Amino acid sequence: MSTRSFIGILGEDGAIRAVYCHSDGYPSYVGQTLLDHYQSAAKIAGLINLGDLSCIGPELGEKHPFGPVGFEGDVMKAYDDYEAKYGHMCRAYGRDRDKENVAAKTYKTERTFLNGAKAHDAKYAYLYRGGEWLVWDLAPKPRQVWSNYTSVANAIKLTAHSY
Repeated sequence: MSTRSFIGILGEDGAIRAVYCHSDGYPSYVGQTLLDHYQSAAKIAGLINLGDLSCIGPELGEKHPFGPVGFEGDVMKAYDDYEAKYGHMCRAYGRDRDKENVAAKTYKTERTFLNGAKAHDAKYAYLYRGGEWLVWDLAPKPRQVWSNYTSVANAIKLTAHSY
């Protein structure tokens, strides 16, 4: 089962452009990747322009196979070879799998952005706003350690001690 997330950026016009990310949506992976590798408006725009993602990587990358293809024999070696070559790149449904209807969507308000995240069954929603990455936990747990939203850096610290 994947931990789904939603990633958006607040524009100067007040609208939020966002994409769905299928895998590893928890703060210690997607959140940490956003903090470490997506701090400039240009790189964040590049990420959003990829459209919906299977997974985020430290680099936007280039068109590549969606998974190991054309291998014979050792499946794990094929997977390891694929990861060594492409594992640092984002895996985008449109660019890498030629899927349609996966472009970024625009939301007029924070509320509609969060509703969009919930419609995608996202557990976490990330928003770059005012030079900072914020995160919402959309599936509260009995031991939830923050309410509403918090900074991604804070969420990583809090969740590291809550499970």
